[in-house]
Amino acid sequence: DLRWAPCFQQGLDCANLPMRFDYSKPSVGTTTVGYVRRRAILQPLNGQPAQDILFHFGGPGDNGVETVVQDPNYLHHITGPQLNIIGFDPRGVGKSGSSLGFVHMH
Repeated sequence: DLRWAPCFQQGLDCANLPMRFDYSKPSVGTTTVGYVRRRAILQPLNGQPAQDILFHFGGPGDNGVETVVQDPNYLHHITGPQLNIIGFDPRGVGKSGSSLGFVHMH
């Protein structure tokens, strides 16, 4: 589960998801993936919580957190105002931890 907390500006929440670099080799260590959620502008008419839609903005190297933070009207125009919009930064990008650090080649 992601533990959301307010961040950046009104209407936004952030979370970090810890994950292993290699699940078959836990000793390699962990990193985090940064997520941001832009809350729905309108709540659904059925009284239920707004549903989430997860965007992956392409890549390599595209910053999903920054896109959600900086361009709210465009994204809600695409999805409709009743959805929470979630973006994330892949490992090594923006608010996420590094992929594996530097590798020395000889």
